[in-house]
Amino acid sequence: MTPATIPAERRRVFEGTLLLNKMAGDHLEFDSLLPGSLANLDPILTWLMSRGLVDFSEKHFYRVSAKGHDAVLESRLRYQKIIQYFDVFSAVDLESGEFAFEHFDEFKLESRWKQYLNEDHWEDLRLPVAEYLGADPVEIVFDHFVSEGRFSFQEAGWEISLTDGKMWTKIEGIIACSLKVTDLGYDDVSGSDVIADVIEQGFLLARELSGEEPALMTHLARWAPSRQAGNAALDSSSKPFWKTRWTLDLADSE
Repeated sequence: MTPATIPAERRRVFEGTLLLNKMAGDHLEFDSLLPGSLANLDPILTWLMSRGLVDFSEKHFYRVSAKGHDAVLESRLRYQKIIQYFDVFSAVDLESGEFAFEHFDEFKLESRWKQYLNEDHWEDLRLPVAEYLGADPVEIVFDHFVSEGRFSFQEAGWEISLTDGKMWTKIEGIIACSLKVTDLGYDDVSGSDVIADVIEQGFLLARELSGEEPALMTHLARWAPSRQAGNAALDSSSKPFWKTRWTLDLADSE
């Protein structure tokens, strides 16, 4: 399948998110002249400046603005929610209905846990789940890359790799090759029925792994209710958070 191209504006949102988090986390400011390889950051910084997320210091250095710091905090909370809600679907045994994360607490060493996740019987269903729920597959894969440390700011030339497009080619390829909901059907059972059951069971597990965190419990009670989850209060959200596209505009991300 030919990968669908991720629009340039969508790429810029996530490139801007990465750079803004880097600047805020490391208290970085960049000379407005952007000497050397820093010149590669000009399109992203210009884009962030146009949205009031960076501004100039008295010494005429790019710095994170007050609005930018708010956006960084929101992006980190958003990332944590994506991981909390969707990572349980990263390793599912379709034949047994088992989730790898059911056994997460049994592993004391991260290396052994990663070995377990690499066993052949697990299927990564995050993207079929995203497809069914109306979540953004680009954000799901992007946050997976972040969690794996694929965006390294330690290597020389990170300013170039941030904008050279290679990471987007990888993300496009992953989305194109991922399982689709229709691939999950068998006999007289539709793929939609399969993924709906996976989602119910996965969100039950997410509730358990969160320690029944109130925010997660009330959000899922409203948007992914399950009789097995018992009664929980409903939050006041107008739609599930995963149907709101991350834009770096806080008004759009509420």
